[in-house]
Amino acid sequence: MKIMLQKDEEPMMNIACFYNNEKYRLLVFPRARHRSEAFFKEGNERIVVSPAVIEMCGVIVTPAEKDFERLDAQTVEGIYREVSLSYF
Repeated sequence: MKIMLQKDEEPMMNIACFYNNEKYRLLVFPRARHRSEAFFKEGNERIVVSPAVIEMCGVIVTPAEKDFERLDAQTVEGIYREVSLSYF
């Protein structure tokens, strides 16, 4: 018997798994949304960063150097707040 889950949408989570010293560590990042508002802005206000599992683990990747250079702690924290599911 083969069971498949077919959905047209991407699941609202990122999952990372690490293996070290014969132990696994699984990190699950529940998501409120996949992209921040900055991704959809126009012109100079747009910052092309789309947090996926690598970004949720703390490594910010931007396709354009100009976007990376514009990031500061406050902007990055805002992006994480927008895309992460809050329990509080």
